[in-house]
This record gives sequence, structure tokens and C-alpha cells, in this order.
Amino acid sequence: MSPMIGGHLEVNQPPPLT
Repeated sequence: MSPMIGGHLEVNQPPPLT
């Protein structure tokens, strides 16, 4: 799996959009 925009993959949680 590739790291998503805004951060890395979390456990059933969206990446930080700060």
C-alpha cells in the first residue's frame, strides 16, 4: 500500500489534513 496524501496509512483512520 502506498502512503496517502497528507500522511501515512492509519488503522481505520483518515490521514492528518493539517
